[in-house]
Amino acid sequence: MAELTAVATSRVAGFSYGGISSRIVNPGDAPALAYVSATQEASVSFSTGGPRRYAGSDISLRASDRLVYTTSDGFLSIGQPGPDLGVFPAALRYTLLTVQSISIDNADFTRTSIERRAVAGTSTRAADVPRSGSASYRVLLAAIAQTAVATNSYVAQDATLTIDFATRTVHGTITAASAGSNPPASAVTLTISGQLSATSNRISGSVTGSDGSTGSISGELFGPGGIELGVALASQGSGEQVAGTISGVKR
Repeated sequence: MAELTAVATSRVAGFSYGGISSRIVNPGDAPALAYVSATQEASVSFSTGGPRRYAGSDISLRASDRLVYTTSDGFLSIGQPGPDLGVFPAALRYTLLTVQSISIDNADFTRTSIERRAVAGTSTRAADVPRSGSASYRVLLAAIAQTAVATNSYVAQDATLTIDFATRTVHGTITAASAGSNPPASAVTLTISGQLSATSNRISGSVTGSDGSTGSISGELFGPGGIELGVALASQGSGEQVAGTISGVKR
């Protein structure tokens, strides 16, 4: 899970942000997501704070690949990369993305903005993770960025990550384009360097950006034989902090 927290102060010219932080939360501390089909209620528990429940009456969008709950202070989105949530022609079968956004108005006229992005799914059994050969994964990156004056987002479509199962290394270069207009559109190239655990389906490592940013990644292989992957990332640099997810399937 990747988490981005910002404290916003309202000013005449707009918002300024302070206390921005991004971090990775490992699967052992990751959110627990529950859904009750009879009532359409969802419940999600992240690493900080108690469980947050969303009633069926909070549902604002139902689509083939996602479900969105909207409340007075934010939203919860549960979905899979697919026709309406990315470039994949069909939803991934074993990977699930969750985004929770909460804005809290504080007594001192500041606002705390919390953006949590989690990637989960049907974990590949350790015995099913290949021990030889390599595979390229077609991936989608979706991330949110925070600076001292604005919120931005980054998207990369049809990028590639490669896993060498013999050496247990994960690597790739992803060029992510800014999807926002404030600040003006830009792009950043992210270099992923990671390791696949020798004893499980876990992925860990680092991310460095062409803008000088650095950060970490954490994720897993999903589905039989590790056919899909999901990775959360968090990075910081030159006044901008980013939290996002990478999800993909073997080419």
